This record gives sequence, C-alpha cells and structure tokens, in this order.
Amino acid sequence: MVNPIVVACNLKLALVCIAIICVQRPLEAQGQKADTKPIRASIFTAKGGAPTADFDLGQLPSGKEIDAILVVENGSTIPLFFQSLSVGCSCLKATPSGNEIPPDGEMSIAIKLQTPKTAKTASQRISLLLETTPGAGVNLRISYELTGLLSFIDHSVVVQAEEDVPYIKFQIPVLITDPVSLTDVLVHCSEGLKSMKTELVSDKTGSFVSCSLASDSQTAQGVSGTISLTDTKSGRKTLISCVVDKEASFSVVPSTMYLIRSKDKKGSFIGTAIVKVNRSFLKFPDSKENVFEQPVEIACRADSIEVKLTAVRISTGVYRVNATVTPENDSEGRTIVPGKLFWEADTGTHNLKSESSISWP
Repeated sequence: MVNPIVVACNLKLALVCIAIICVQRPLEAQGQKADTKPIRASIFTAKGGAPTADFDLGQLPSGKEIDAILVVENGSTIPLFFQSLSVGCSCLKATPSGNEIPPDGEMSIAIKLQTPKTAKTASQRISLLLETTPGAGVNLRISYELTGLLSFIDHSVVVQAEEDVPYIKFQIPVLITDPVSLTDVLVHCSEGLKSMKTELVSDKTGSFVSCSLASDSQTAQGVSGTISLTDTKSGRKTLISCVVDKEASFSVVPSTMYLIRSKDKKGSFIGTAIVKVNRSFLKFPDSKENVFEQPVEIACRADSIEVKLTAVRISTGVYRVNATVTPENDSEGRTIVPGKLFWEADTGTHNLKSESSISWP
C-alpha cells in the first residue's frame, strides 16, 4: 500500500482538491481480474498557474490493454463541476461517472489504456484534462515505463556508402527492455542484405545492431533489404528497411492509420494514412529523372489481412492512402484485430518496407 501524500493547492474559486487514483495492476491476459491498489497523487500549481497532478503508474507491459479506475476526491467545501473530460491520446479511453465532485465527495473515471508495441522511448506520458471552463481545468498527467519492448527506434535507415573501403560499417539503434534480453534476440537480414554480418551490442548509451557489409561492385550500385529482430522466448518481432548506396538516400515513413466503421455489411473499417518517401540524391539508373516523377506503388497489410487501398500523390514524395480493412475470424471464431500495419513502397529501383500503428475505434 502506497502512503498517501496530500498537498494543498489553490484552484480557482478557492477549491482544494485531492486526487486519488486507484490503478489496476497490468493484466497478463485480457479477461483476467487484478487486485487494485490506490495510488495517491497531489495536485499542484504548475508553470502558468494550471492545477496539475502527476501520476506514475510504474512499469507496464508493451502491447497490452490495461484497465484502471481513477477516483478523484474533492477535499474542499465547494463542489467541483467540469464540462468535459479531454484525452490527449487515442490509446486511452476514459469514461467519467458524472460531471460533479461534491464537497468531501468523489467521482470515478474508468480508463482503458492500450500500451504501444513499439516506441522511440520506454518512458511514456499521457494527459487528461478535467475542463471546468473551455480549454482550462485540472490537468492529470499519467506516466509509465514500457517493459517487454523490442523495437527499432527509427522506421528506416539509410547508409551513405563510402568509396575505397573494404567494409561498410554502421550501427542501428534499437530499444530493448526487460524481460526481453539481448542474448535471446536473433537478427535476420533479407534481400540485398543477406550477406551482411550483424551483431547485437549494448553500451551505456543504449543497444544497437552493429552491421558490416563487404564493399563490392554490387554494393557500389546500391543494395536494400530488411533487418528483422526476433525474441526467441516471446516470439515478438520487429523489422526495419535499410538502404546502402553511395548516391541513393531514401526511406518510407508511414503515419498511424485511424479507422472508422464502414457502412457496408461486411463489418469493414475505412481509414486514411499519409506515406512519405524521403530522399536526398536518388536518381534512376541511366536517367536524370527524379524518383518522384515516377509512380510509386504502395501496398499494405495488417498482419495476415490484406488491406485494400488507393494511393493519391498530394505533393513531392507524399501520398494520401485511403484504405479498407475487413477483420477476419480465427479457427475458434474470434475476430482478429491487428495492431500494426506492414507497408511496402516500390520506387522502381528499390522495394522499401516499414511498419506503422493502426488505431481501431
């Protein structure tokens, strides 16, 4: 049981509030029940005078759905009214039990948090706002640390090949958190990178895939492929697109796709994502045409589910992708709801691959 810390705070209309949060321990599997322990947090006046409360949820597993209950207690003699509850992330759904906290009373907020499977950092923060007036109120800031991460920090990597060197050496940063261990992770290279030697290393600054590729005539013309990591214990996988070329320098960066329910009778969902194909000096062989003057073919799938899409070029190297996703059922009749999209962008000279998130309503 965490000892309560109570701090008085000046709110508008001389309110003194104490926020009490009861957070459910992370569920190891959906459908399980977990004991709750109250976590008490104090409300203080942050810079700018906004009443704020910081809540540390500790360590949470990546790629899991976490249920929690927030109980906000009003310790003053004046009722606290709020107009709405705003959530700063699509990964969090919050449902308050009412819109008033009576004097010396409390109000509960049911929360369902979807932790990310991949991230650039293990430290995560989400904000809620109890709006007493439009755009103002009590800020609730929730932070936690992700466990079980196996993720490349970037969507793709581009290496400028040097001339007159026997080997091209570079490192790709990765994010690995307990209980995933470097010793249990396998590295696999595909396509033009099959001959590349790799090793997972770690130092004070973080973890890396250390790569060494022999410089030959094929490398001089440019090679590309994917580098994947697999945790042999959990089966978790992640991949990154990699290009090695002395002239070409490009990558594909898709955004998160937010889906809404379609009006068809198939139970489909529709959504839009933006795909950017970045480059510095990419040219087609024996041509002065820029790659973006040529059509770029974009394909996508959600795990095993093929995604029907149309890509429309809206500016240089930027495409709007309109997609339709129809969930499938497994052998036991349960609906498969993927949480990640796998993208391919064919520029005509290279086939780039990357990943992004998918947000279901």
